[in-house]
Amino acid sequence: MNFKKILSLSMCVILLGLTGCASTSARPVKVATLEDTAPYDYIDENDVLKGIDIDILSKAFPKNEIIVNCYSNEEIFGILESDNCDIIAAAIPTDDFRLDGFITTDIYSETELVIVVKEGSNIVTHYGLVGKKVGCVSHSVAREYVSEIKDVTGMAYEKGSDAVRDLLAGKIDAIVFDSSVADIYIDENVGLKKIEKPIYEKSYVMVVSPRRPEVYDALQAKLAEMKEDGTLQEIIDSYITAE
Repeated sequence: MNFKKILSLSMCVILLGLTGCASTSARPVKVATLEDTAPYDYIDENDVLKGIDIDILSKAFPKNEIIVNCYSNEEIFGILESDNCDIIAAAIPTDDFRLDGFITTDIYSETELVIVVKEGSNIVTHYGLVGKKVGCVSHSVAREYVSEIKDVTGMAYEKGSDAVRDLLAGKIDAIVFDSSVADIYIDENVGLKKIEKPIYEKSYVMVVSPRRPEVYDALQAKLAEMKEDGTLQEIIDSYITAE
């Protein structure tokens, strides 16, 4: 599935259509997203919009043209309120105060970040990251988290295995990983451990316009189906994985 970037100003506009499946009678579904909430929504080095949310929408609306617009976090709820989109798909956490008065889907994904260090490290809490070199995977929630920590040198890697290699070699001091990914690397590499409890926990929903109940019903039904048959977890695992 390819998303073609056709405009890039204050926002990007992406059109999604399925070859041979588009229905001329089906109304387009307008989606508002952010371009920097990896791995849920992001624009890669080839200007292609990718992510967990994008793949879910492709499955949920196979017969509709999907028009995806990228906005800033500050304006995205105003876009929905003004009826300029049908869905916000941008890794919106359940504790976002802006959700009041809007319709949300069931939780479709959760993130739990942990810190991985070498056995014997003097980093025992997240406060110990100050002044350290901290690894993370590109296009991940962990990267966003690390980028917001003051006085930390963030090191982004395309592959988690490369970050683990540098951690074991002493080139970096710690890695922030999704908890499930951290468990895999700890099992595969002697001398690694997680410290303390998770440093970041969020559950995510999509937000739907109350003016489009048919969109809400279709999206909810598809999310339930994808949870039941394992498709949803497959999509998530394809973006949040140890490699």
